[in-house]
Amino acid sequence: MNTTTPKPERFPYGEFFKKVLPLRPTQMDVLVLPADTPPWLVAKVEYALKMCMPFPCTVVTGDVKLLDESAMNAAGWYRR
Repeated sequence: MNTTTPKPERFPYGEFFKKVLPLRPTQMDVLVLPADTPPWLVAKVEYALKMCMPFPCTVVTGDVKLLDESAMNAAGWYRR
């Protein structure tokens, strides 16, 4: 009787990196991911930025153009 657990599916890093554009974000930047980005992947991106940057940029999903200026100001975002 074989009681070994199956290996978890490996994340498709090669496919992911082919789709990623080179970025050099600063702490004042907003990194916009597609609206259909799964929450677990957003969390991985945020974690990676925290490991690489002393003050990581803000990560959002979806279309930030949907927010008007007053809504962004209320959220603490200000135009530079």
